[in-house]
Amino acid sequence: MDNPVSLNEHFRDMVLITINGAPDIETMKRLWAIEVRHFDAEQKFASISDLTCGKIPDKEYREAQQQHIQTYMQDIKQFHICAAIIATNPVFRMVLNMIFSISPLPNPHRICSSIEDATDWVFTEMHKHGLGTPDRAECIQALYDARVE
Repeated sequence: MDNPVSLNEHFRDMVLITINGAPDIETMKRLWAIEVRHFDAEQKFASISDLTCGKIPDKEYREAQQQHIQTYMQDIKQFHICAAIIATNPVFRMVLNMIFSISPLPNPHRICSSIEDATDWVFTEMHKHGLGTPDRAECIQALYDARVE
């Protein structure tokens, strides 16, 4: 697979991320650039990451991700209001919950079992922060369309 990561910025105040396979650093730098644009504009946003078809990234990627989080910790806390992570496999959800209990994300996050659950939770969080939400059905369809199973 040439590009295992789909990034959708079509929805205002929300970024949809679908990982089909193992993400690499160059692809994820695109996501990090989106985050930084929001930080620089002092614009709050939410994200939904679908890891249903994803694979565990390599050590180099994980280290780069940790460095990104450390570099932008305050901006993430202030502007990335929430992150829903979709994992349909119950064992994978359990592993993610263990990882995040040891090394939590700097912003509110939730491990969800479905696209619908993730969308509902993120929309609730967006409303709490005074952000508008896109059309729910369109958002859900975009996430399903990006999956490669």
